[in-house]
Amino acid sequence: MKNFLPLIFLAFAVTLPAQDDYMDKIARESCECLEKVSPDVDGDRFNVELGLCMIQACEPYQKQLKKDYDIDFERIDVEGERLGRIIGLRMASICPTALLAASERSNGSSEAENASMTFEGKITKVDKEFFIVFSAKDDMGKLHKFYWLTFVESKLDLIGNHEALVGEQVKITYMSQEFFDPKIEEYRPFFIIQKMERINR
Repeated sequence: MKNFLPLIFLAFAVTLPAQDDYMDKIARESCECLEKVSPDVDGDRFNVELGLCMIQACEPYQKQLKKDYDIDFERIDVEGERLGRIIGLRMASICPTALLAASERSNGSSEAENASMTFEGKITKVDKEFFIVFSAKDDMGKLHKFYWLTFVESKLDLIGNHEALVGEQVKITYMSQEFFDPKIEEYRPFFIIQKMERINR
């Protein structure tokens, strides 16, 4: 199951059935377990610990998982990665910050790889996918997409009025993180917003 963590954020493009209430219970228990994993363990051990958290949370629902997702716990060594992706999608809406940190630890990201970068340009579009996505053009006319996944430091009313930012000049501080994109079936960088402010020109 250790290889599933970088695939968690394929939630950007996938919507799961809303009626699977037991899946939300599994995701919440997995998130709670994830928060208890020691920050001192290395990446491989961390993946194992998270996998065990998920399996433990899933055990009471083996029959439902078999029926709804064709996950056979008798073959968990083979199907564990697929189970991890399914549970990870639910977890992404419950504890996204913890999952982002988990993905960084799983990938063994260095501080240099996670260094903050800045962008200045005009917001051209705001999409509501699984998360809020801001499209913005720089001064050269190049389009960039920025994902609102975790807390964003800002004096702007992002929660109540983010759509009103279309047409505004902004400065965005962000980090780049690679996740698996199921649309192109490969890893690509996602720009994750850390701070946003309006630029008055």
